[in-house]
Amino acid sequence: MNDIERQLPGVVPHGDHITVRQLLDHTSGLANYTDVLLKKPDPLRDAQKATYTPRQLIALVADMHPMNPERPKRFYGLGLESNGNTCPSDGPVVGHTGEVVGYQTFSFTSADGERQVTLSVNTGLTMPDEAAAAAVKALSTALCHAE
Repeated sequence: MNDIERQLPGVVPHGDHITVRQLLDHTSGLANYTDVLLKKPDPLRDAQKATYTPRQLIALVADMHPMNPERPKRFYGLGLESNGNTCPSDGPVVGHTGEVVGYQTFSFTSADGERQVTLSVNTGLTMPDEAAAAAVKALSTALCHAE
């Protein structure tokens, strides 16, 4: 078995159930530590001055629920994300998301390769629910065949 517990004993919670491949594919279910860091009172100034060891970053999310458990069709690996939730009847969209503090960018292509979209959203430090819903609507309108 090529589990993380064998490679990094005692470092990753539930490491005996997570493989190296899952870490490389970003499908391990480990929560994202940046979600914790962005909830600090002044995350930008904190990020400018803070340093964390890998063990400290893992400890930040050790007790959190797995990332996106309600989105089982979403996978990330080798720099590309495949998301089967955006256009369920068309097949998965493939692309990449990225962020720097204050901005989030989505760049995807449809399953058939005929439609592409890149969307950049000014989020402040976090994206409000209304902005997230509008981004999802814009992406699905651009990428999905009309139902």
